[in-house]
Amino acid sequence: MPDGFATRADACWLLLDENGLPDTLNTQQDNTLPEVGSRARSLVHGAVVPGAVAAAIELLSLGNCLSASP
Repeated sequence: MPDGFATRADACWLLLDENGLPDTLNTQQDNTLPEVGSRARSLVHGAVVPGAVAAAIELLSLGNCLSASP
């Protein structure tokens, strides 16, 4: 993902769902908020970006590069 790029919430939910993260992250297993946060970050950083989201980001990034050309 390009630096400074933001996605819509539906792209975020698709990433979470396609990687099974809502089922994987069980806050009952972790004792503290920092532990829960650390586990959530690790899971998201290791997630695979869904093909449809990656294609949309690539298309939008290419479009931005073309429109910024002199």
